[in-house]
Amino acid sequence: MKKVNILKLKFIDLVSGLKIYDVLEMFKTHQYLPKAVLDKIKMEKLDALFLKAKQSTTYYASFNSYNDLPVLTKKIMKQHSGGFLSSQYQDKLYKKSTGGTTGTPFVYHTSVNAQSALWAGLLLSWEAAGYQFGDKVSFIAGSALIKKSIKHTIFYKIMNIDLYPAASLTDEIINQYLQNIRLKKTKLIYGYAMVINIIADYIIENNIEPIPNLKGIICTSEMLTDKMRENIEKAFKATVFNQYGCNE
Repeated sequence: MKKVNILKLKFIDLVSGLKIYDVLEMFKTHQYLPKAVLDKIKMEKLDALFLKAKQSTTYYASFNSYNDLPVLTKKIMKQHSGGFLSSQYQDKLYKKSTGGTTGTPFVYHTSVNAQSALWAGLLLSWEAAGYQFGDKVSFIAGSALIKKSIKHTIFYKIMNIDLYPAASLTDEIINQYLQNIRLKKTKLIYGYAMVINIIADYIIENNIEPIPNLKGIICTSEMLTDKMRENIEKAFKATVFNQYGCNE
């Protein structure tokens, strides 16, 4: 990563209180470690996490080992809403919510480390698609990915991210989005699989030239079928990557 981009990322950390740069560097190191070493690190972290949860939360206090834990569901978390907050945690909490596609949006809180790992994981996965920090990125999505606060607006600006809301996509809106993406020399498209597939249909139906220098397309939040992947790659003439959503 270029020095100027390191400074930008560290500035984001300074303003937001996150540790994205440090976690990203750790991820870059860990991805090349032998599996046995990674397994050891995983178990050490898992044991430490379970012990902290048992000692500092009311929900986990009654469990004797990690293997005794039931699969965590939204229903359980709603029933024990205060039981998951650690009495030992004194840092900033980040209020989050799911998109609500399966019902009412689920509101929860996450930590500095979790939020830092979320963005570090995104950046590392984008690099697999050819992304370099500072490249123009286009988000085509809804409220699960696109936030409208002043804080997020500044964050997107520093990250060189343009936002394209997925609601009410008409042919006119799709055409305008594609013109802007081309004009802004976008290198990476990131967003909802179904929405990007709709745009791919529009490109094919109207015989639109592919966006030059597009490094890749990353689909998230929704199921990406093989047929959708083939359709998007045909339209954009770029490799499609499937990324697990890590919001929860």
